Amino acid sequence: MIRSLLRPAAFALAIPVLCCAPPASGGYQEGYDAYQARDFARALSEWRPLADRGEVHAQYALGMMARDGQGVAVDGREALRWFTAAAGQGHAASQYELGLLYGGRLGIAADRAQRLFWLNKAAAQNYVPAKILLALLETSDSATPPAPGRRDAETAPPAAEGTAGGRALGPAYDLAGWIVATLLFASLAVRPRWLGPAARWLPAVMTTRTAALSLAGVSALLALITAARWLAAP
Repeated sequence: MIRSLLRPAAFALAIPVLCCAPPASGGYQEGYDAYQARDFARALSEWRPLADRGEVHAQYALGMMARDGQGVAVDGREALRWFTAAAGQGHAASQYELGLLYGGRLGIAADRAQRLFWLNKAAAQNYVPAKILLALLETSDSATPPAPGRRDAETAPPAAEGTAGGRALGPAYDLAGWIVATLLFASLAVRPRWLGPAARWLPAVMTTRTAALSLAGVSALLALITAARWLAAP
């Protein structure tokens, strides 16, 4: 349930990047307008040439369409291809999507090392869905008892896991992040139009109070988990 809420959050939090630094290449807006009108064939025809030339936002868009089967058949390998291209240019949402794919989705072989690598890349850019998923994974791992006979060193979390800020500044950094995320989503629930012009880039589901309140609840839950683990630490 919680992970299903991260999908709209991931898309929504990627969009403000487009608003602050819109693609300079012609054709992107035409593709976006076609996508919003559900003319996926035209969106693909507008975005593919841009993606082939390395336009990061078009690469991310093609990855999402391959992932969701919009205008093309669902294709995990194609989604992986475009997300990898965009992630390599530092696109946080694409890095997060790679973290999902390497969890064993859409026919992509599960690879924990790659999954954590890309999720940490996105989290290092303060990409909230990646931070939430990392916390969920860490919580899940801590709830699983070690296999009999395994040494402590083998069952301890690798030093590279967790957010960069959390490793440098301790749990207070991550706790502050969850509190900020809670306030952000709560504000969006109270005043859906506070994003101003950026709101036009959001999918319709993210403009509803229900979705914003759900995300605020998830962030608040993660804040409580972080605080509890901090207080319980020796």
